[in-house]
Amino acid sequence: MKKHIQSISCFSVLQAETHIIIIMIIVCFSALIFSCCSCSFDSDTNTGIEERKTGNFIKVINWNLQTFFDAKTCGTEYSEFIGTHSYWDEEHYKSRLEKLCTFIVDEDADVYVFEEIENANILQDISNNLPALNCYKNPWKYACFGNSEGSALGIAVLSRYELLDMQLHQIDYRSAYMLDSLINVDVTTDFWDNFFANPPSMRPLLEVTVCVENPLDLFVCHWKSKAGDDNGETTIWRQLQERLLADSILAAQKTNLCQRYLICGDFNQKLEEFDTREESWHCLEGQNTKVVLHGTFENVSVYSPWNKDFSDGSYYFDGNWEKIDHFFTSQDLLLSSFEPLTDGELTCDEVPARYDICDGTGLSDHLPIMCWVSVK
Repeated sequence: MKKHIQSISCFSVLQAETHIIIIMIIVCFSALIFSCCSCSFDSDTNTGIEERKTGNFIKVINWNLQTFFDAKTCGTEYSEFIGTHSYWDEEHYKSRLEKLCTFIVDEDADVYVFEEIENANILQDISNNLPALNCYKNPWKYACFGNSEGSALGIAVLSRYELLDMQLHQIDYRSAYMLDSLINVDVTTDFWDNFFANPPSMRPLLEVTVCVENPLDLFVCHWKSKAGDDNGETTIWRQLQERLLADSILAAQKTNLCQRYLICGDFNQKLEEFDTREESWHCLEGQNTKVVLHGTFENVSVYSPWNKDFSDGSYYFDGNWEKIDHFFTSQDLLLSSFEPLTDGELTCDEVPARYDICDGTGLSDHLPIMCWVSVK
């Protein structure tokens, strides 16, 4: 039987070791339900409007929000957001929150997935602010949030549709094994000796079911950054996170017959850094990319809508575009469209308009990516 996500202000954590992962089940809150008025609008393209009218597709947006903290200090914030010399304050937070809520209303997606959001309180603030920008209605009644204990930032889902059975999966570094199976890893023996002594803070993998006509399993990732990587260590952590993702998908398929799933998030890994195979795929026009996710004992084949038709990406670093934010789909999940969003304040000088804490300009150093997903 499915467990409903309850509306509570705190959560409990249960841990169970299975192979190389710790499964953490977190009960989280549903956003407040507001009364509706008779005002309505649609800001999608004509194609998007027709897709929604048919009831066959839902619109999903994934976005790394770039260090989206609230105005309250809890001690885990990044240094530039705390202290007497910080520009960050209540006014900056409210301004940034309003920009995010405006984006949510303007895009009018069915499901939003966010990385780098501090806590569930921000989701509550979003829910409280949306009606004023949306004709006094809030169709996004369901939300969930997860992070690792002591982590500064987490991941969240905001949805029109009910969310069920949220789980967080985390690497169990104490029992990780078969490290010799990791690919393209070249480090010294001394490195392996110290590898697990001081593991980095790792963001969990979030799994939740979106209750559309044909339920959709959603897996949300935020993999280890390459920042400060001098000896290939972050590559190893990302490969362990890939293994965790593949193992979690396989486990879901065995326990609840999960067949239709969408994977999304900031993977901090370019498409060509995955195990890719060029393969014709019928859900979108043009050549699309098959990606093999390597699990502990079995692999999982998924598909990416990124292809050679996209000269740009979702992240701009050191003068180059990178495709590090991804949607991956199961073989039988259809997409009717996919694109990185670039309208309005999302870009400046044709690259992502990163948020500037000093003057409050910009939105994020990542572009949102959007797709229309079949619910049939």
